[in-house]
Amino acid sequence: MKTNTYLALDLEMYWDEHLYEAHRTMDPKSNRRATAVKRVMAASVFEFSVDSEGRVATGEVASWTEHDWGDEQAVVAQLFDYLRARADTPVLTFGGLATDVPVLVLASMAHGLPLPPQLIDQPGRKGPRPHLDLALLLKGGGRTWSHLSQVLLRLTDTRIQALARKVIHAMKRMPATGIFGDDYPFKSVWDEYCREVQEGPNPMLEAAFDQTVDPMIAWQVDQLDHSERHLLEIALAEAVNEQHHVRAAIVPLLNDRKLVHRQPVVLIEAAKACLTHPSLGSPERRSRRTM
Repeated sequence: MKTNTYLALDLEMYWDEHLYEAHRTMDPKSNRRATAVKRVMAASVFEFSVDSEGRVATGEVASWTEHDWGDEQAVVAQLFDYLRARADTPVLTFGGLATDVPVLVLASMAHGLPLPPQLIDQPGRKGPRPHLDLALLLKGGGRTWSHLSQVLLRLTDTRIQALARKVIHAMKRMPATGIFGDDYPFKSVWDEYCREVQEGPNPMLEAAFDQTVDPMIAWQVDQLDHSERHLLEIALAEAVNEQHHVRAAIVPLLNDRKLVHRQPVVLIEAAKACLTHPSLGSPERRSRRTM
């Protein structure tokens, strides 16, 4: 089974006020804080592998900071040595070609540090690309760049809705319990659930439906690959700090940080929120009474 290994690279940088002010002595009207006045204060590399079936295996995480190593030169030197020791493993970034790589090239020039092979432009090179910029791949030939958090929310939203659809399918296959009596000849538990959402909430019925829905969603969550489940939990946790959310139905749940630590409860609650979303043929769009 073929497995591809990558090194996810990320930098933390800061504006060098000395370089900025020095530039202003040359051009007092300039207010540009361009790439050339950025310095590296920390770097990290995360190793992971993906096999031909899409399963993700995580490796080590390495990091270097000015606090531990003293200055930019030492941090960048450690990073370059680490990448050079893994010259056959491609580097993966998100927006790295526009930000991280130019700063590293400038640091290389300033401190006399040879670039690792993954960061060297090699015209006519054959074989796999030594550096993959996911942001550039998503942008393609267009002009719009996507923020990593937006991409993460988009993918998370799709998977949460997929969980909800599977639960809806299961509920449609469950015969109606008759909880509403003979006046409502519902055919399935899903029909009854829709009626409760439209006419409720009734505390007693709501609790009963929770006891039905929660285990079904929990079972679907348990079927997820461990790595995918972990990424979903991270995405939902990270979204607490975002100002804009893809799916408004999940927002109140994400604002409760306590949910994040009751994994996989956060996935259960998010999927329950999606059960009532219009895009899923939600209860709001169902007839209030089956004739």
